[in-house]
Amino acid sequence: MPLDLYAGIPVTDYAAALKWYERLLGTPPTFVASDTEAVWELAVRRGAYGIAGKRRGE
Repeated sequence: MPLDLYAGIPVTDYAAALKWYERLLGTPPTFVASDTEAVWELAVRRGAYGIAGKRRGE
């Protein structure tokens, strides 16, 4: 059975984080899910997403 793997990264400053992750990953997000969430597909069925204003446990 294939395994999907996604990492969620909470950020406090979405605009700054978006620019930083674009530089880190060398590409803009694969898609923008909402005004506060951007997703990068790193490999098939593997990805990372940044979401603004969320803290662990909320």
